[in-house]
Amino acid sequence: MSRASWSLLPAIAVYAITWCWVAVSAPDRVPMHWGPAGVDRWGSRTEFLTFSLVTAGLIGALMIGLGIAASRLPASIINTPHRDYWLSPEHRPAFDGLMRTMMLDIAALILLLFAAINVIVGAGAAATNVLVIVFLLALGVVMVRPIARLYREPPRSSR
Repeated sequence: MSRASWSLLPAIAVYAITWCWVAVSAPDRVPMHWGPAGVDRWGSRTEFLTFSLVTAGLIGALMIGLGIAASRLPASIINTPHRDYWLSPEHRPAFDGLMRTMMLDIAALILLLFAAINVIVGAGAAATNVLVIVFLLALGVVMVRPIARLYREPPRSSR
């Protein structure tokens, strides 16, 4: 199992736990949309749970699919820093692995974002600020390493 799938599996578990928690503990009427002035649309718990599950599932599946398809992309449509280095035959497998890792990490972050939304709906607006900060920190931790690797200067002997 790849390192990327290890970030995705806990995210799926966290999302499933928060989704089940909302299903059994949220009130019948929950916030569905927030605007600058606060909640501007309310809906039923069932509507929220359905929307959350379908949306998180579709976006997560799209990111996973993009990660799996990374190695099948023709070089002609790829725009990346240090293109000649990353798309050369000897470095293309590493580039494909990096893209796969990034897409699976993004899928994990999307699931964690939806889990945070579940907690906000289940616990009320009091949890909002803390969850936004935690999510942004997780985003930084998960994405900094692969992006830094992609943008750093390739070794001179490999150019």
